[in-house]
Amino acid sequence: MDFLSKDERIAIELRGLFASRGYRHIRPGRFEEYGLFLENKSFLDTEGFITFMDAGGRLMALKPDVTLSIIKNLPDTPDILRLSYNDDVYRLPRGESRAYTVRNQIGVECVAPDTPEINAEILKLALDSLGIISPNAVLDVSHLGFVTGLLDMLDGGAGAGASERRRAVLECLHAKNTWDLARMLDGAGGDLRRRGLKLAELRGPLAVCLPEAEGLICCDAMRDAFDRLSAIPHADNLRLDFSLVNDLDYYNGLIFRGYTGGVSSVVLSGGRYDHLMRRMGKNSGAIGFAVTLNDVSREQEDASVISIALPKGRLGEQALDLMKRAGYGTPSGGGRKLVIEDEAHGIRYFWVKPGDVHIYVERGAADLGIAGKDVLLESGADVYELLNLKLGRCRVAVAAPNGFEYNDAHAGALRVATKYPVIARRHYASRGRDIEIIHLNGSIELAPLLGLSDVVVDIVETGATLRQNDMGVVEDVADISARLIANKAACRFKSAGIDAICKAMNAVLEG
Repeated sequence: MDFLSKDERIAIELRGLFASRGYRHIRPGRFEEYGLFLENKSFLDTEGFITFMDAGGRLMALKPDVTLSIIKNLPDTPDILRLSYNDDVYRLPRGESRAYTVRNQIGVECVAPDTPEINAEILKLALDSLGIISPNAVLDVSHLGFVTGLLDMLDGGAGAGASERRRAVLECLHAKNTWDLARMLDGAGGDLRRRGLKLAELRGPLAVCLPEAEGLICCDAMRDAFDRLSAIPHADNLRLDFSLVNDLDYYNGLIFRGYTGGVSSVVLSGGRYDHLMRRMGKNSGAIGFAVTLNDVSREQEDASVISIALPKGRLGEQALDLMKRAGYGTPSGGGRKLVIEDEAHGIRYFWVKPGDVHIYVERGAADLGIAGKDVLLESGADVYELLNLKLGRCRVAVAAPNGFEYNDAHAGALRVATKYPVIARRHYASRGRDIEIIHLNGSIELAPLLGLSDVVVDIVETGATLRQNDMGVVEDVADISARLIANKAACRFKSAGIDAICKAMNAVLEG
Protein backbone atom coordinates (compact mmCIF):
# COMPACT_ATOMS: atom_id res chain seq x y z
CA MET A 1 0.00 0.00 0.00
CA ASP A 2 3.02 2.32 -0.37
CA PHE A 3 1.38 4.35 -3.15
CA LEU A 4 -1.59 5.26 -0.91
CA SER A 5 -1.73 8.41 1.18
CA LYS A 6 -1.69 8.12 4.97
CA ASP A 7 -5.43 8.79 5.32
CA GLU A 8 -6.21 6.18 2.65
CA ARG A 9 -4.09 3.60 4.46
CA ILE A 10 -5.79 4.45 7.75
CA ALA A 11 -9.22 4.02 6.16
CA ILE A 12 -8.31 0.56 4.87
CA GLU A 13 -6.87 -0.52 8.23
CA LEU A 14 -9.94 0.77 10.08
CA ARG A 15 -12.27 -1.11 7.75
CA GLY A 16 -10.28 -4.26 8.46
CA LEU A 17 -10.49 -3.61 12.21
CA PHE A 18 -14.25 -3.08 12.10
CA ALA A 19 -14.80 -6.22 10.01
CA SER A 20 -12.71 -8.28 12.43
CA ARG A 21 -15.05 -7.20 15.27
CA GLY A 22 -18.18 -8.26 13.39
CA TYR A 23 -19.27 -4.91 11.94
CA ARG A 24 -20.95 -5.26 8.54
CA HIS A 25 -19.97 -2.59 6.00
CA ILE A 26 -22.85 -0.65 4.42
CA ARG A 27 -23.03 2.13 1.84
CA PRO A 28 -25.59 4.79 2.81
CA GLY A 29 -27.07 6.89 0.03
CA ARG A 30 -25.40 10.17 -0.81
CA PHE A 31 -28.53 12.24 -0.22
CA GLU A 32 -31.84 12.16 1.66
CA GLU A 33 -34.98 14.23 1.75
CA TYR A 34 -34.28 17.72 3.04
CA GLY A 35 -36.91 17.40 5.78
CA LEU A 36 -34.91 14.71 7.58
CA PHE A 37 -32.01 17.08 8.19
CA LEU A 38 -34.17 20.16 8.79
CA GLU A 39 -36.07 18.38 11.60
CA ASN A 40 -32.78 17.43 13.24
CA LYS A 41 -30.79 20.59 12.51
CA SER A 42 -29.69 21.16 16.11
CA PHE A 43 -28.13 17.69 16.06
CA LEU A 44 -25.93 18.67 13.11
CA ASP A 45 -22.68 20.63 13.15
CA THR A 46 -23.47 22.69 10.07
CA GLU A 47 -24.93 26.08 9.20
CA GLY A 48 -26.72 24.95 6.04
CA PHE A 49 -27.45 22.23 3.48
CA ILE A 50 -26.78 21.70 -0.21
CA THR A 51 -30.27 21.12 -1.66
CA PHE A 52 -31.76 20.25 -5.04
CA MET A 53 -35.08 19.13 -6.50
CA ASP A 54 -35.31 15.56 -7.77
CA ALA A 55 -37.30 14.42 -10.81
CA GLY A 56 -40.32 13.73 -8.62
CA GLY A 57 -40.41 17.25 -7.20
CA ARG A 58 -39.01 16.32 -3.77
CA LEU A 59 -36.54 18.68 -2.12
CA MET A 60 -33.38 16.66 -1.44
CA ALA A 61 -30.10 17.43 0.35
CA LEU A 62 -26.57 16.09 0.19
CA LYS A 63 -26.20 14.55 3.60
CA PRO A 64 -24.36 16.49 6.32
CA ASP A 65 -24.44 13.46 8.61
CA VAL A 66 -24.29 9.69 8.15
CA THR A 67 -25.95 8.59 11.39
CA LEU A 68 -29.32 10.17 10.59
CA SER A 69 -29.41 8.44 7.22
CA ILE A 70 -28.56 5.05 8.76
CA ILE A 71 -31.18 5.38 11.53
CA LYS A 72 -33.88 6.40 9.04
CA ASN A 73 -33.37 3.22 7.04
CA LEU A 74 -32.90 0.82 9.96
CA PRO A 75 -35.43 -1.93 10.64
CA ASP A 76 -37.05 -1.57 14.05
CA THR A 77 -35.71 -4.85 15.44
CA PRO A 78 -34.73 -6.12 18.90
CA ASP A 79 -31.62 -7.73 17.41
CA ILE A 80 -28.19 -6.18 17.95
CA LEU A 81 -26.94 -4.66 14.69
CA ARG A 82 -23.27 -3.86 14.12
CA LEU A 83 -22.70 -1.63 11.10
CA SER A 84 -19.73 0.26 9.64
CA TYR A 85 -19.43 2.83 6.85
CA ASN A 86 -16.97 5.03 4.96
CA ASP A 87 -18.68 8.04 3.45
CA ASP A 88 -18.53 11.78 2.73
CA VAL A 89 -20.59 14.44 4.48
CA TYR A 90 -21.18 17.99 3.23
CA ARG A 91 -21.19 20.86 5.71
CA LEU A 92 -21.18 24.64 5.85
CA PRO A 93 -18.81 25.58 8.67
CA ARG A 94 -19.41 28.30 11.25
CA GLY A 95 -17.77 31.67 10.74
CA GLU A 96 -17.21 34.03 7.84
CA SER A 97 -16.48 31.42 5.18
CA ARG A 98 -19.54 30.47 3.15
CA ALA A 99 -17.82 27.59 1.35
CA TYR A 100 -19.12 24.07 1.88
CA THR A 101 -16.60 21.46 2.94
CA VAL A 102 -16.50 17.73 2.24
CA ARG A 103 -15.54 15.63 5.26
CA ASN A 104 -14.60 12.00 4.76
CA GLN A 105 -15.74 9.90 7.70
CA ILE A 106 -15.37 6.27 8.62
CA GLY A 107 -17.23 4.90 11.60
CA VAL A 108 -19.45 2.36 13.28
CA GLU A 109 -22.98 2.22 14.67
CA CYS A 110 -24.05 -0.42 17.19
CA VAL A 111 -27.82 -0.68 17.59
CA ALA A 112 -28.10 -2.18 21.06
CA PRO A 113 -29.35 -1.36 24.56
CA ASP A 114 -27.31 0.71 27.01
CA THR A 115 -25.32 -2.00 28.78
CA PRO A 116 -21.79 -1.95 30.26
CA GLU A 117 -20.75 -4.71 27.83
CA ILE A 118 -21.86 -2.83 24.70
CA ASN A 119 -20.34 0.44 25.89
CA ALA A 120 -17.04 -1.29 26.73
CA GLU A 121 -17.03 -2.92 23.28
CA ILE A 122 -17.39 0.44 21.53
CA LEU A 123 -14.81 2.19 23.70
CA LYS A 124 -12.29 -0.60 23.07
CA LEU A 125 -12.96 -0.27 19.34
CA ALA A 126 -12.48 3.51 19.57
CA LEU A 127 -9.17 3.12 21.41
CA ASP A 128 -7.94 0.57 18.87
CA SER A 129 -9.00 2.91 16.05
CA LEU A 130 -6.97 5.75 17.56
CA GLY A 131 -4.02 3.36 17.86
CA ILE A 132 -4.12 2.81 14.09
CA ILE A 133 -4.13 6.57 13.48
CA SER A 134 -1.30 7.49 15.86
CA PRO A 135 0.70 6.03 18.77
CA ASN A 136 0.17 9.37 20.50
CA ALA A 137 -3.58 9.47 21.18
CA VAL A 138 -6.06 9.98 24.01
CA LEU A 139 -9.75 9.20 24.38
CA ASP A 140 -11.76 11.50 26.67
CA VAL A 141 -14.99 10.13 28.14
CA SER A 142 -17.90 11.66 30.01
CA HIS A 143 -21.45 10.76 30.95
CA LEU A 144 -24.25 13.25 30.37
CA GLY A 145 -26.20 11.84 33.32
CA PHE A 146 -23.54 13.24 35.65
CA VAL A 147 -23.94 16.72 34.14
CA THR A 148 -27.75 16.74 33.85
CA GLY A 149 -28.08 15.38 37.38
CA LEU A 150 -26.19 18.38 38.75
CA LEU A 151 -28.16 20.74 36.50
CA ASP A 152 -31.42 19.36 37.89
CA MET A 153 -30.18 20.07 41.41
CA LEU A 154 -29.22 23.63 40.42
CA ASP A 155 -32.63 24.23 38.83
CA GLY A 156 -34.53 22.72 41.70
CA GLY A 157 -36.28 20.56 39.10
CA ALA A 158 -37.86 23.40 37.07
CA GLY A 159 -38.78 27.05 37.25
CA ALA A 160 -38.84 30.16 35.12
CA GLY A 161 -35.60 30.70 33.25
CA ALA A 162 -34.40 27.19 34.04
CA SER A 163 -33.71 26.20 30.42
CA GLU A 164 -31.80 29.44 29.74
CA ARG A 165 -29.72 28.89 32.86
CA ARG A 166 -29.03 25.28 31.89
CA ARG A 167 -27.86 26.40 28.46
CA ALA A 168 -25.53 28.99 29.96
CA VAL A 169 -24.10 26.53 32.51
CA LEU A 170 -23.54 23.92 29.79
CA GLU A 171 -21.68 26.46 27.67
CA CYS A 172 -19.42 27.32 30.61
CA LEU A 173 -18.75 23.63 31.26
CA HIS A 174 -17.98 23.06 27.56
CA ALA A 175 -15.46 25.93 27.58
CA LYS A 176 -14.08 25.18 31.08
CA ASN A 177 -15.01 28.78 31.78
CA THR A 178 -14.93 28.71 35.57
CA TRP A 179 -14.98 32.52 35.92
CA ASP A 180 -18.44 33.00 34.40
CA LEU A 181 -19.65 29.70 35.84
CA ALA A 182 -18.78 30.87 39.36
CA ARG A 183 -20.89 34.00 38.88
CA MET A 184 -23.84 31.94 37.64
CA LEU A 185 -23.63 29.65 40.63
CA ASP A 186 -23.33 32.39 43.26
CA GLY A 187 -26.93 31.91 44.34
CA ALA A 188 -26.90 28.11 44.24
CA GLY A 189 -25.53 27.53 47.72
CA GLY A 190 -21.94 26.87 48.69
CA ASP A 191 -21.98 23.10 48.27
CA LEU A 192 -23.64 23.07 44.84
CA ARG A 193 -21.36 25.89 43.70
CA ARG A 194 -18.29 23.90 44.75
CA ARG A 195 -19.54 20.80 42.92
CA GLY A 196 -20.29 22.74 39.74
CA LEU A 197 -16.87 24.39 39.62
CA LYS A 198 -15.09 21.11 40.32
CA LEU A 199 -17.06 19.48 37.52
CA ALA A 200 -15.70 22.07 35.08
CA GLU A 201 -12.12 21.71 36.30
CA LEU A 202 -11.92 17.92 36.62
CA ARG A 203 -9.88 16.23 33.91
CA GLY A 204 -7.22 13.55 33.80
CA PRO A 205 -6.72 9.77 33.72
CA LEU A 206 -10.00 7.95 34.31
CA ALA A 207 -8.65 5.85 37.19
CA VAL A 208 -7.32 8.96 38.96
CA CYS A 209 -10.37 11.17 38.44
CA LEU A 210 -13.14 8.71 39.30
CA PRO A 211 -12.62 8.97 43.10
CA GLU A 212 -12.80 12.78 42.80
CA ALA A 213 -15.95 12.50 40.69
CA GLU A 214 -17.56 10.29 43.32
CA GLY A 215 -17.17 13.10 45.82
CA LEU A 216 -19.37 15.33 43.63
CA ILE A 217 -22.39 13.00 43.60
CA CYS A 218 -25.51 14.60 45.05
CA CYS A 219 -28.44 12.77 43.39
CA ASP A 220 -29.47 9.36 42.00
CA ALA A 221 -28.84 10.39 38.38
CA MET A 222 -25.22 11.25 39.16
CA ARG A 223 -24.80 7.99 41.09
CA ASP A 224 -26.08 5.98 38.12
CA ALA A 225 -23.76 7.86 35.75
CA PHE A 226 -20.81 7.29 38.08
CA ASP A 227 -21.56 3.54 38.24
CA ARG A 228 -21.58 3.37 34.44
CA LEU A 229 -18.29 5.26 34.19
CA SER A 230 -16.81 2.97 36.83
CA ALA A 231 -17.75 -0.06 34.72
CA ILE A 232 -15.48 1.09 31.87
CA PRO A 233 -12.27 -0.98 31.65
CA HIS A 234 -9.35 1.34 32.39
CA ALA A 235 -6.63 2.13 29.87
CA ASP A 236 -3.57 4.38 30.06
CA ASN A 237 -4.88 6.81 27.43
CA LEU A 238 -8.48 6.87 28.64
CA ARG A 239 -9.31 10.16 30.38
CA LEU A 240 -12.29 11.67 32.17
CA ASP A 241 -13.44 15.15 31.14
CA PHE A 242 -16.90 16.51 31.97
CA SER A 243 -16.50 19.42 29.54
CA LEU A 244 -17.72 16.97 26.89
CA VAL A 245 -21.35 17.98 26.52
CA ASN A 246 -23.72 17.65 23.60
CA ASP A 247 -27.31 18.35 22.57
CA LEU A 248 -29.26 16.83 25.46
CA ASP A 249 -32.36 16.34 23.28
CA TYR A 250 -30.49 13.76 21.20
CA TYR A 251 -27.59 12.37 23.19
CA ASN A 252 -27.69 10.59 26.50
CA GLY A 253 -25.33 8.60 28.64
CA LEU A 254 -21.78 7.94 27.56
CA ILE A 255 -20.04 10.36 25.17
CA PHE A 256 -16.39 10.43 24.10
CA ARG A 257 -13.87 12.27 21.91
CA GLY A 258 -10.53 11.14 20.51
CA TYR A 259 -7.47 13.30 19.89
CA THR A 260 -4.10 12.53 18.30
CA GLY A 261 -0.83 14.44 18.50
CA GLY A 262 -0.37 16.97 15.71
CA VAL A 263 -4.06 17.31 14.88
CA SER A 264 -5.68 20.47 16.24
CA SER A 265 -9.25 19.19 16.31
CA VAL A 266 -11.23 16.13 17.35
CA VAL A 267 -10.48 13.15 15.08
CA LEU A 268 -12.93 10.70 16.65
CA SER A 269 -16.33 11.58 18.08
CA GLY A 270 -19.06 9.35 19.46
CA GLY A 271 -21.56 8.51 22.13
CA ARG A 272 -24.96 7.07 22.93
CA TYR A 273 -27.91 8.56 21.05
CA ASP A 274 -30.89 6.66 22.41
CA HIS A 275 -32.90 9.92 22.54
CA LEU A 276 -32.32 10.44 18.83
CA MET A 277 -33.45 6.88 18.10
CA ARG A 278 -36.71 7.49 19.95
CA ARG A 279 -37.30 10.79 18.14
CA MET A 280 -37.03 8.89 14.87
CA GLY A 281 -39.49 6.20 15.94
CA LYS A 282 -37.05 3.42 16.82
CA ASN A 283 -37.46 1.40 20.01
CA SER A 284 -33.84 0.31 20.41
CA GLY A 285 -30.88 2.26 21.76
CA ALA A 286 -27.66 2.90 19.85
CA ILE A 287 -24.06 3.99 20.26
CA GLY A 288 -21.40 4.73 17.68
CA PHE A 289 -18.50 6.90 16.60
CA ALA A 290 -16.96 8.43 13.50
CA VAL A 291 -13.36 9.19 12.55
CA THR A 292 -12.84 12.26 10.36
CA LEU A 293 -10.03 11.38 7.98
CA ASN A 294 -9.30 14.79 6.44
CA ASP A 295 -6.71 15.92 8.99
CA VAL A 296 -5.21 12.68 10.31
CA SER A 297 -2.12 12.87 8.10
CA ARG A 298 -0.99 16.22 9.50
CA GLU A 299 2.27 16.03 11.44
CA GLN A 300 3.03 17.95 14.63
CA GLU A 301 5.82 20.50 14.18
CA ASP A 302 7.29 20.83 17.66
CA ALA A 303 5.54 19.45 20.71
CA SER A 304 8.01 21.15 23.07
CA VAL A 305 7.05 24.72 22.05
CA ILE A 306 3.88 26.47 23.20
CA SER A 307 2.67 29.09 20.73
CA ILE A 308 0.62 32.08 21.90
CA ALA A 309 -1.38 34.39 19.62
CA LEU A 310 -1.34 37.99 20.87
CA PRO A 311 -3.75 40.67 19.63
CA LYS A 312 -2.01 43.64 18.06
CA GLY A 313 -2.37 46.85 20.02
CA ARG A 314 -2.69 47.83 23.65
CA LEU A 315 -4.36 44.63 24.81
CA GLY A 316 -1.59 42.47 23.38
CA GLU A 317 1.08 44.62 25.02
CA GLN A 318 -0.74 44.34 28.36
CA ALA A 319 -0.97 40.56 27.97
CA LEU A 320 2.73 40.31 27.14
CA ASP A 321 3.54 42.40 30.21
CA LEU A 322 1.39 40.03 32.29
CA MET A 323 3.39 37.08 30.96
CA LYS A 324 6.63 38.85 31.94
CA ARG A 325 5.33 39.49 35.46
CA ALA A 326 4.39 35.80 35.62
CA GLY A 327 8.06 34.95 35.17
CA TYR A 328 8.28 34.20 31.48
CA GLY A 329 11.10 36.57 30.67
CA THR A 330 11.56 39.01 27.82
CA PRO A 331 11.11 37.51 24.34
CA SER A 332 13.82 38.13 21.77
CA GLY A 333 12.85 40.20 18.78
CA GLY A 334 10.59 43.22 18.59
CA GLY A 335 9.84 46.18 16.40
CA ARG A 336 7.83 44.99 13.40
CA LYS A 337 8.60 41.30 13.85
CA LEU A 338 5.43 39.20 13.78
CA VAL A 339 6.98 36.25 15.61
CA ILE A 340 9.02 36.61 18.82
CA GLU A 341 10.65 33.86 20.85
CA ASP A 342 11.08 33.14 24.53
CA GLU A 343 13.55 30.32 23.98
CA ALA A 344 14.33 29.92 27.68
CA HIS A 345 10.75 28.88 28.41
CA GLY A 346 9.89 27.23 25.09
CA ILE A 347 7.27 29.83 24.14
CA ARG A 348 6.65 31.42 20.75
CA TYR A 349 4.50 34.58 20.54
CA PHE A 350 3.05 36.00 17.36
CA TRP A 351 0.95 39.06 16.63
CA VAL A 352 -2.40 38.92 14.83
CA LYS A 353 -5.48 41.12 14.44
CA PRO A 354 -7.62 40.99 17.60
CA GLY A 355 -10.59 39.55 15.72
CA ASP A 356 -8.47 36.69 14.35
CA VAL A 357 -6.96 35.33 17.57
CA HIS A 358 -9.73 32.77 18.14
CA ILE A 359 -9.31 31.44 14.59
CA TYR A 360 -5.59 30.76 15.09
CA VAL A 361 -6.32 29.00 18.38
CA GLU A 362 -9.36 27.00 17.30
CA ARG A 363 -7.58 25.74 14.18
CA GLY A 364 -4.41 24.87 16.08
CA ALA A 365 -1.95 27.39 14.62
CA ALA A 366 -1.67 28.65 18.21
CA ASP A 367 -1.97 26.69 21.44
CA LEU A 368 -3.04 29.72 23.49
CA GLY A 369 -4.34 33.18 22.71
CA ILE A 370 -5.68 36.40 24.21
CA ALA A 371 -9.18 37.23 22.96
CA GLY A 372 -11.99 39.50 24.07
CA LYS A 373 -15.14 37.86 25.40
CA ASP A 374 -17.15 39.81 22.81
CA VAL A 375 -15.26 38.09 19.99
CA LEU A 376 -15.78 34.67 21.60
CA LEU A 377 -19.52 35.24 22.05
CA GLU A 378 -19.96 36.47 18.49
CA SER A 379 -17.85 33.77 16.82
CA GLY A 380 -18.92 30.78 18.94
CA ALA A 381 -15.29 29.61 18.84
CA ASP A 382 -14.83 26.07 20.13
CA VAL A 383 -11.99 26.77 22.56
CA TYR A 384 -11.34 26.59 26.28
CA GLU A 385 -11.51 29.82 28.31
CA LEU A 386 -8.86 29.13 30.91
CA LEU A 387 -8.51 32.53 32.60
CA ASN A 388 -10.25 35.87 32.85
CA LEU A 389 -7.32 38.25 32.52
CA LYS A 390 -9.44 41.22 33.73
CA LEU A 391 -7.94 43.39 30.97
CA GLY A 392 -9.95 45.55 28.57
CA ARG A 393 -13.00 45.54 30.83
CA CYS A 394 -16.21 46.89 29.31
CA ARG A 395 -19.69 45.61 28.49
CA VAL A 396 -21.99 44.88 25.58
CA ALA A 397 -25.18 46.87 26.13
CA VAL A 398 -28.36 48.06 24.44
CA ALA A 399 -28.43 51.82 24.03
CA ALA A 400 -31.20 54.10 22.75
CA PRO A 401 -31.92 57.81 22.37
CA ASN A 402 -33.11 59.36 25.60
CA GLY A 403 -36.89 59.16 25.84
CA PHE A 404 -37.25 56.11 23.57
CA GLU A 405 -39.95 53.70 24.85
CA TYR A 406 -37.71 50.65 24.90
CA ASN A 407 -40.15 48.32 26.66
CA ASP A 408 -43.03 48.97 24.25
CA ALA A 409 -43.49 45.39 23.01
CA HIS A 410 -46.45 46.41 20.80
CA ALA A 411 -44.47 48.74 18.57
CA GLY A 412 -43.54 45.98 16.10
CA ALA A 413 -40.11 44.54 15.41
CA LEU A 414 -37.34 46.41 17.20
CA ARG A 415 -34.75 47.70 14.74
CA VAL A 416 -31.29 46.90 16.16
CA ALA A 417 -28.06 48.30 14.69
CA THR A 418 -24.97 46.35 15.70
CA LYS A 419 -21.69 44.83 14.64
CA TYR A 420 -22.56 41.89 16.90
CA PRO A 421 -25.54 40.26 15.15
CA VAL A 422 -25.08 36.87 16.84
CA ILE A 423 -24.97 38.38 20.33
CA ALA A 424 -27.95 40.61 19.58
CA ARG A 425 -30.12 37.82 18.13
CA ARG A 426 -29.37 35.54 21.01
CA HIS A 427 -30.08 38.23 23.60
CA TYR A 428 -33.49 39.09 22.18
CA ALA A 429 -34.38 35.46 21.45
CA SER A 430 -33.97 34.74 25.17
CA ARG A 431 -36.53 37.47 25.81
CA GLY A 432 -38.91 36.44 23.06
CA ARG A 433 -38.75 39.83 21.36
CA ASP A 434 -39.02 40.26 17.59
CA ILE A 435 -36.15 42.25 16.08
CA GLU A 436 -34.70 43.37 12.76
CA ILE A 437 -30.90 43.28 12.64
CA ILE A 438 -29.06 46.06 10.82
CA HIS A 439 -25.43 44.95 10.56
CA LEU A 440 -22.98 47.86 10.70
CA ASN A 441 -19.19 47.91 11.11
CA GLY A 442 -18.62 51.30 12.70
CA SER A 443 -20.19 54.50 14.08
CA ILE A 444 -23.01 52.38 15.47
CA GLU A 445 -24.39 55.21 17.63
CA LEU A 446 -25.20 57.20 14.48
CA ALA A 447 -27.89 54.72 13.35
CA PRO A 448 -30.73 55.73 15.74
CA LEU A 449 -29.83 59.43 15.43
CA LEU A 450 -30.53 59.24 11.68
CA GLY A 451 -33.58 57.00 12.02
CA LEU A 452 -31.87 53.90 10.65
CA SER A 453 -32.53 51.92 13.84
CA ASP A 454 -34.38 52.16 17.13
CA VAL A 455 -31.52 50.98 19.35
CA VAL A 456 -27.92 49.81 19.12
CA VAL A 457 -26.14 46.81 20.64
CA ASP A 458 -22.50 47.73 21.07
CA ILE A 459 -19.48 47.89 23.37
CA VAL A 460 -19.82 50.49 26.13
CA GLU A 461 -16.77 51.45 28.15
CA THR A 462 -17.36 54.82 29.85
CA GLY A 463 -20.62 55.82 28.13
CA ALA A 464 -19.19 59.23 27.21
CA THR A 465 -20.01 58.91 23.49
CA LEU A 466 -23.60 57.98 24.33
CA ARG A 467 -24.04 60.95 26.68
CA GLN A 468 -22.60 63.38 24.13
CA ASN A 469 -25.20 62.19 21.63
CA ASP A 470 -28.20 62.29 23.98
CA MET A 471 -28.33 58.51 24.33
CA GLY A 472 -28.13 56.12 27.24
CA VAL A 473 -27.89 52.43 28.17
CA VAL A 474 -31.29 50.77 28.55
CA GLU A 475 -30.14 47.18 29.11
CA ASP A 476 -26.88 45.34 29.78
CA VAL A 477 -26.17 42.25 27.66
CA ALA A 478 -22.78 40.87 28.77
CA ASP A 479 -19.67 41.84 30.71
CA ILE A 480 -16.57 41.81 28.55
CA SER A 481 -12.89 41.31 29.34
CA ALA A 482 -9.87 39.60 27.82
CA ARG A 483 -9.67 35.83 28.20
CA LEU A 484 -6.79 33.37 27.93
CA ILE A 485 -8.12 30.80 25.47
CA ALA A 486 -6.67 27.42 24.50
CA ASN A 487 -6.89 24.92 21.69
CA LYS A 488 -8.65 21.83 23.04
CA ALA A 489 -6.25 19.33 21.49
CA ALA A 490 -3.23 21.26 22.78
CA CYS A 491 -4.61 20.94 26.30
CA ARG A 492 -4.39 17.15 25.92
CA PHE A 493 -0.80 16.99 24.65
CA LYS A 494 0.82 20.10 26.15
CA SER A 495 -1.07 20.12 29.44
CA ALA A 496 2.00 20.47 31.69
CA GLY A 497 3.26 23.63 29.99
CA ILE A 498 -0.20 25.16 29.60
CA ASP A 499 -1.13 24.43 33.23
CA ALA A 500 2.14 26.03 34.39
CA ILE A 501 1.40 29.20 32.39
CA CYS A 502 -2.14 29.37 33.78
CA LYS A 503 -0.93 28.91 37.34
CA ALA A 504 1.74 31.59 37.02
CA MET A 505 -0.59 34.11 35.35
CA ASN A 506 -3.35 33.45 37.88
CA ALA A 507 -0.91 34.06 40.74
CA VAL A 508 -0.17 37.50 39.29
CA LEU A 509 -3.87 38.25 38.78
CA GLU A 510 -4.80 37.16 42.29
CA GLY A 511 -1.81 38.92 43.82
